[in-house]
Amino acid sequence: MKIILITALDIIILLNICGSAACYASGDEIRESKDGTKKAIIRAAPKFAAGEETRIDVKDKDIGGDYFVVYVPNDYTGDSNWPVIFFLHGRGGHPSTKVFRNITEGKGFIIIGMEYVEFDENRTTVGSYINYLKREQQSIFKAKRYVSKYLKIDNKRLFLTGISRGGFRTAGLIEQNARPWAGAVIMGAGRIPFSSPVSTSITDNDEFLRNKPIYIGVGEEDKYNDEARKAGEFFRRRGAKVTFEEYKGLGHQPKEDSEILRNWLATNSAVERHREAADANEQAKTN
Repeated sequence: MKIILITALDIIILLNICGSAACYASGDEIRESKDGTKKAIIRAAPKFAAGEETRIDVKDKDIGGDYFVVYVPNDYTGDSNWPVIFFLHGRGGHPSTKVFRNITEGKGFIIIGMEYVEFDENRTTVGSYINYLKREQQSIFKAKRYVSKYLKIDNKRLFLTGISRGGFRTAGLIEQNARPWAGAVIMGAGRIPFSSPVSTSITDNDEFLRNKPIYIGVGEEDKYNDEARKAGEFFRRRGAKVTFEEYKGLGHQPKEDSEILRNWLATNSAVERHREAADANEQAKTN
């Protein structure tokens, strides 16, 4: 438990900025000293538990939305670092871990369901879209740093995933900066073509896309089926290792019992597999 002493003036300033005492995280307490000159914010640690999803109320302007959610796998222990799946939801959705809880059968991965920093998609220039993507990545990694205070995270086994709107965002984020990610999952989506300008930045990123595992899944009847296929071709040309799965008989929805995706996650999150991929990338740099 963390205690921060602040003056009464500090409280007034905080209330003016945030609108109410609800600016503090859920479970926090504000205690006043006997003479009334100082107050203490008692920061309540989140109650993470194996097999449960926990809501984290957001009080940081650089993290998207009002909250994000964290699922701790039912086999979690603090004896080692764990791979993490970050999930971006579709239009009209909300931060959730349900899809990947089902895909992973609740085991093996910490799952973090994120909200977006903004929903305005009317980008008129390449530069504005890239700046937007940078803000989304900053939001994701700020949430990661918060969670890593309480759970053991493996920074070399981070997976970016999304469906529909979240799938398009995942494609854009991995395209612009693949380096932090062990792999990406794009479901029911493709890529926004103008998110990839012919510039030094995207050329440099090719080095990190090389051999990067990317899974793309889309329903047979999904309106984004063609876009998903084109995205697969694009990332293959960039040197990524693309796994493509078409969900037979499905429309715009995930296949939550996909054995292909479940095996893809297991294979690409294995510590030994990660070391082999790192060695392959180092070898490619020297050629």
